[in-house]
Amino acid sequence: MNHKIIIGDDDQLFSALLKTVLEREGHSVSVCDSPKAFRSAVRQTGPDAVFLDVMFGSEDGRELCRELRGEAATREIAVIMVSAVRREIEDIAEGLDQGADDYLLKPLDRRLVLSKLGSVMRRFKAPVELAPALDSYGLKLDPHGRKVGVQGREIPLTRLEFDLLTYFLRRPGKVLTGRQLLEEVFCYDPEKYDNPATLHVHIARLRQKLGKAFAARLVTLVNAGYRLD
Repeated sequence: MNHKIIIGDDDQLFSALLKTVLEREGHSVSVCDSPKAFRSAVRQTGPDAVFLDVMFGSEDGRELCRELRGEAATREIAVIMVSAVRREIEDIAEGLDQGADDYLLKPLDRRLVLSKLGSVMRRFKAPVELAPALDSYGLKLDPHGRKVGVQGREIPLTRLEFDLLTYFLRRPGKVLTGRQLLEEVFCYDPEKYDNPATLHVHIARLRQKLGKAFAARLVTLVNAGYRLD
């Protein structure tokens, strides 16, 4: 699916390269090199997603992200933060806490950019697309807040937990290998990272958070992978 995207970044070379990558995939892309132009473009065009620099001119992109989340007209726009400087775990966590849907470090890898964009946009489509499955499992999804409702209780999930859950919900009854999950959900390059420990931890947390009834249907298949029954 093609999307309308705005890039908010004062690095013209970076913006041009990212614009080229996205347009080659069929997306409609606009570039804003100042916070003022960015605010105006977002409100006038209503994009599906934005790539927003953390250090955007004289302003903090995280504050801009919080602005978007605070207004009804822009609340549902997917926000992917990008940064060449704010690279520490604390920086990434703060960006996500301000409402960003993902956080990428410059220089960007083409495959990772497209994978992250696809993952974010699928997350926003999940409640409508997965309606039959959600009813079957007794779940309710809030993609913006990354929350899942279970028997009237709201369960906050991390980005990866949310994406992992929706990946399973889209493929009920199918055997999913650890390698497949690491590559398609976690966006890891299997040639560089094929350690299942990270996946095991996230699966365990998902089972714990969603309760025994759901956990019993998320089956581990020894030497094969996982299956959501």
